This record gives sequence, structure tokens and C-alpha cells, in this order.
Amino acid sequence: MLPALRCADAAVQMIMSRLEEIAQRMGRIPQHVLAGFSGGCDSTALVLLLIKKEIQLTCVHVNHGIRGAEADEDEAFVRDFCRKHGVPLLVYHVHPPKHPSEGWAREARYAYFREAMEKSGAQALVLAHHSDDQAETMLQHLLRGSGLHGLCAMKPVSEAQGMKILRPLLGVTHQELQEALEETGQSWCEDSSNSGNDYLRNRIRHQLIPLMEQIAPGASRRIAAASLMLQEDADVLDELAHRADAWMGKTEIPLEVLDCPSAVQSRILRAWWSCLTGPHRERALSYEKTTQLQSLVRETNGASCNLPGNVKAVRGYRYLHMISPKQERETRQWKLQDGLSVLGLTLEIREAGECTGNGRNAQAVPAAWLEDLTVRTRRTGDWIAPFGQCGKQMLKEYLIDRKIDQPFRDRIPLICRGSEIVICCGVGAGGIPRKNGQSDEPYVLISWHGDMPWTSNEKEK
Repeated sequence: MLPALRCADAAVQMIMSRLEEIAQRMGRIPQHVLAGFSGGCDSTALVLLLIKKEIQLTCVHVNHGIRGAEADEDEAFVRDFCRKHGVPLLVYHVHPPKHPSEGWAREARYAYFREAMEKSGAQALVLAHHSDDQAETMLQHLLRGSGLHGLCAMKPVSEAQGMKILRPLLGVTHQELQEALEETGQSWCEDSSNSGNDYLRNRIRHQLIPLMEQIAPGASRRIAAASLMLQEDADVLDELAHRADAWMGKTEIPLEVLDCPSAVQSRILRAWWSCLTGPHRERALSYEKTTQLQSLVRETNGASCNLPGNVKAVRGYRYLHMISPKQERETRQWKLQDGLSVLGLTLEIREAGECTGNGRNAQAVPAAWLEDLTVRTRRTGDWIAPFGQCGKQMLKEYLIDRKIDQPFRDRIPLICRGSEIVICCGVGAGGIPRKNGQSDEPYVLISWHGDMPWTSNEKEK
């Protein structure tokens, strides 16, 4: 028998109304959700509300092993509650390190949430964060110097570690949840660690917010409401930052894409960093480092700055580059053959016919040369005899004259005869006799296919 919640009660009605409001914003609450259930007041109220809405529900409880017998009592409460209400439950036990931190506990908890999501087949994870949690999170981020994203605190609907996460109670206070449970006669567990001041969040909860409430009653609720309003501004800026989505995951991003307002530019740069280094490294890109990257955009070619993890950012002629220690210069060589795939490009060799090529991504060469040609990246001593110029030129100078960003130069496939560059992929060709209609000598057309970001639409000199 499901618990008879007294829906006439104003607090319960308000909670249900808020849940419906979030459901409408989402379109609908998924039919099967996983609820994080610690046994505390907030998660107990959440589980009761989900039962009331007759949603297919699985609960997950993580025993962190930090509070000894107290944690075991919480687990026993959760097991008994779920058994009484016929709710499937997944329980996980964690072996804590010698000095467990809040961050460690959160990481462990979310790892098991992710495993429980896969095991249960639930469509979303529902958490019991409420208005007071929102205010505490916003203040915690403010004290740590966070920008707009940090001040937005938690979103009603978000994604993390591949999970869709719903927080339907962000507009409800802890006191309202507690009153609702008291009215229904439902008990819950108290976590003794919440009463101490060992962590920053606890000091905010027990010292800072009470002082703010004394100065301006209702401060906590207004702070939480402000974070939700800031989310609307952040969503607009994030939408504008999507202009750079095509470059996420690449080690270069066009400077023209970064020609935008500072608030949008900083989002693009932080998203770019996160895509290249992984989501857990994103926090290491401080406001100071983000500002350095933004300053680099306004610098001239060759300017650089150091980033966390020995990563280096370099400003080129047309791109901003991010270079990791793994991208050290090393000459690589391949056998010239049709269908060769190197450095993300594919080489094609066919009869030239009347085609001579453009000298950049396609070029006709005497068929007799094929046996002597190799494909490789650059090395010291390389030179080229550019079309339309007298004599030869060192490859380094040739690439500088054509404004090829330095980080690209070791990525460009070269078709060579010894140290002579016959075709510099996407840049130009040299040392090849012109094909004409009076010659009987057979020619083949060598062409490259794929993304060559160092190539510009107009030849730059």
C-alpha cells in the first residue's frame, strides 16, 4: 500500500506543483528514473514524491564507509523503506582512503550512480538537491572566485558523466521538505557530519547563511532564485558559443571563430580546453589562464603561453593552437602508394589525362618519378623549387612566406625526392616539369583528400 500523503497540506502541494513545473519544462519526467537515496530528510521526501507520481522507480544507496555504525544504520533504514514500499534498491559499499574528502565522496558516489544507471536501465538520475543546497553551492563557488557558470550553481536538468540528471526540488527549501515529512509522520536519518564545520559547505550552512538571514531575512531563497536567473543568461551565452562546436576536439581553432564578445570567447576557450584535456581537467583552467588565452588571441603570430599539464598555447597567423608534450617533432615516413592514409588525409594516384592540378592538393607529375618519391613529414635540410620562382628555397622559409602556422608545419605530408620537396600538401609544389599537350611522357595526378586547416582560400604571401 502506497503511503497516503496529505496533499491538502500546503507544503506538499507546493512540492508537487514544483515537480509538475519542472516536468513541463522537460516535456515529461522519464517513465523510469533512478533516485539517489541517502535516507536523509531531502532524499526521503523526493522518493515519496516519486512514488506518489507513480513513476517506475529504482533507488540507489551508497554507503561511503566513513561514519561507521551510523552509516550502517542509514543503509538499514533505506533497505527497510524500499522493502515496505516495493521499490527496487541497489546498494554499494565504498572503501574510503585514509583521509577522505568531500570531493572523493562525490566522485565515488557518482561512479556508482553511473553503474546503477546501466544496471537498472533508468532513463535519468533524480537527486534531492533543494533551494538551500542551491544557495550554499552558489556562495561556495563565489568564495572560490567562480565565474558565471559557477554562480549558476546546479541546473534543474543537466548531464554529467553520461547521465541525465534531474533536480526537481531546487525551488523548495529544506524546511518545507522537513515539514512535509513531519505532517505525514515519515521518519528519516540525520547525518552527524552535516552538523560539523570541517568543510567549507558546512561553514557556509551554519555560519554564513544564518548571518545573512539575520541581516536580510529570506536571503537564502533569494540567492537560490538569483542563481536560476543567472542560468538564463548563461544559456544564451552558451548558445552563442556553439559557433565553435565544429572545432571542439581539434588542436587548433580559427582566430575568426574567436572574434566575438569576451563572455562568449571565454566559453569557447574553456570548452575547447575541456574537450582536449578531459572534463576533470577543466577546473584547472583558472580565470587567470583563461584571461591569458584571451590575450593571446589579440597578440601577433608566434606569441604563446603555458597552460596546466605542460600544455602550451601558440598564436598562429590564422589559428590558436594547443600543443601538448606528446606533440614533439618527429619525422615520419611512408611508402608512396594509391590509397595511403596518413595524418588524417588520404592520397590518390591516377592517370592525369588533361588535368595538371592546382599545385596544392592535386598535382600532375611524370609517372617515371613514382619509384623515387616518398611521403614523410619535414626534416632539417628540406628545400623546394617553387613554381614561378628562380632557384630553390629552404622549406622553413617557404612555409613562413606563405604564413603557415608553426604548429601545422610538422603535420603537413610532403612528397619528396631526398631532401627536395616535390609537393607540400595543401601549400604548393615545385621542381616538376610542366605538363603540356606536345609531350608523350605519361603523367599521373597525385591528390590529397581530407581536412587541411593550414590551407587558405587565397594564396598568402
